[in-house]
Amino acid sequence: MPPQTASTRTRPVEVTVATVRVGDVLCIGYRRCTVRGIDLPRRGGPARLTFRSGEYLSPHRHTTLTALRGCALVLVLTVAAVGR
Repeated sequence: MPPQTASTRTRPVEVTVATVRVGDVLCIGYRRCTVRGIDLPRRGGPARLTFRSGEYLSPHRHTTLTALRGCALVLVLTVAAVGR
């Protein structure tokens, strides 16, 4: 097994429209789609997730998806907080 570097470490996270982040890699079927943009709804309409491929998805607000998130950002923030 190759060693994991800070740029390759990811962990699966359950997300909804309210908790998804730009840069998350969503597992939809057998495809991995990277979130490029999030358009939040106005007046109770559906949210719209835009992917790097140009495709988009308008999931229901209760839909749960699996996202892959990198751990490097968390490590950087922890080191910065300790360094103060």
